[in-house]
Amino acid sequence: MTTPGTTGSTTTSPPESSTTTTVPPYSFDGSVPAPELVNTGEDFDAIYRSLDAYDFWLDAHNPDPTLVENFTVKGSAQYDTQIQDVNEQRHSRATRCRP
Repeated sequence: MTTPGTTGSTTTSPPESSTTTTVPPYSFDGSVPAPELVNTGEDFDAIYRSLDAYDFWLDAHNPDPTLVENFTVKGSAQYDTQIQDVNEQRHSRATRCRP
């Protein structure tokens, strides 16, 4: 029941959050988690996109040679190329960071 001259109660919802998370293009500090690896099944497009995203993440955010075998076959030409790429990233980063 409302008192004459008043408009009854109103409920206000809290404002929706407008916070977005932006992943930096390069971090090299472990702050960007690895993308999910999809490397089984028959959705070959999803498998390719997953392996490609992991490769980019490794080069851009966490150049660790021990992670290469997560998405390539150890001993393959692709593995050797990836190891070389990651080691070049590590060397380049170490050279730039010297005082």
